[in-house]
Amino acid sequence: MAGKMLVALALVGAVCWIARSAPILPDDMRLSDEVRTTAGIGAVRLIIPPLPTPLVDAGISRNGIREDWKKQLEENHVKVVDDGEAPVLRLVVIFHTDESLPDAASYLCFLTLEQPVTVRRLDRGFTIPTWTGAGLGMKPMPEMARGFRAVLSVTLGKFLMRSRTTLSLPRSGDAGQVSN
Repeated sequence: MAGKMLVALALVGAVCWIARSAPILPDDMRLSDEVRTTAGIGAVRLIIPPLPTPLVDAGISRNGIREDWKKQLEENHVKVVDDGEAPVLRLVVIFHTDESLPDAASYLCFLTLEQPVTVRRLDRGFTIPTWTGAGLGMKPMPEMARGFRAVLSVTLGKFLMRSRTTLSLPRSGDAGQVSN
């Protein structure tokens, strides 16, 4: 019985090893335009608007978010720059309280990547969101700061996952032009 168990474990291990060493996705796989416009981002400019007063009262600051994101982005090889030509990561926060839950609040965080895009049909360039991520939370006021930071981190992580997609695009800090 022990011999059969050992053989089964060896087979499972071999299959896992082979699966990890082989390409899982075909080279010619068609990626969505959203993935393609986010892939390989090497630099971004951050826009973090003033925060709702209850978040500030809970200890959340724009500078704190900027520093947390800068660290997370740079650990993933995305520079934070002040260059007006760089793609923009913009935060939008919607904060809501309800009289029926006086000691709690909910928040919705939208993160958009905005880039210059040329719309051929209009023969005109625009700066538009080419990717949007969102996170939602609801916490009692004493736990607001920790919960809000966690939602922001997860939402930025969604962007980073997309930006790590590799194409035959060079990693660059410039915005480039995407044609639609």
